[in-house]
Amino acid sequence: MKRVRGFSDVLLASLIALVACALVWFVCFVVWGAVSTLPRTDLLLLLTISGVVVFYGLIVALPVLIIFAAPAYALLLRAGRASYATATIIGVIPGVVLLCINARSGVAAMVTGVVVSVATHKSCGGDPGESSKPDSLRGRT
Repeated sequence: MKRVRGFSDVLLASLIALVACALVWFVCFVVWGAVSTLPRTDLLLLLTISGVVVFYGLIVALPVLIIFAAPAYALLLRAGRASYATATIIGVIPGVVLLCINARSGVAAMVTGVVVSVATHKSCGGDPGESSKPDSLRGRT
C-alpha cells in the first residue's frame, strides 16, 4: 500500500470524509425531525431546514479544515508522528473551542472532527497495520 504524504492528498481525504460526515448528519437530522414531529411531518420543510443546518456546518467547517486541521495533520504525517491519538486531538480542538461558545454545536463539532480526522488518518496510511507489513517467505510451505 502506497503511503500518502502530500498536503493536497491529506486535504482531499479530509474533504471527502467531511462531506460523508455531513451526509450522515443530514440523514440523522431528517430522521430525528420526522420522528419528533409525528404524525404531522412536513417533509419538504424538514428537508429544507436540515439541509440549511448541514450546509451552514460545512461552511463553518471548511476554513477550519483548510487552515488548521489538514496542515497540522500533514506536518505530523510528514514528520512520522501521525497516530490515531494525534489525529483525534486535531479533530477535537476546534470542537472544544466551539464548546465554549455553544454546547450543542461544540459537541457536534467534536464528533465530526474526530470522525473526519480518524477517517483521514486511516485513508492516508499513517499507521500501517500488521496486515500491510510484508511477511517473510522463509519457512512457508
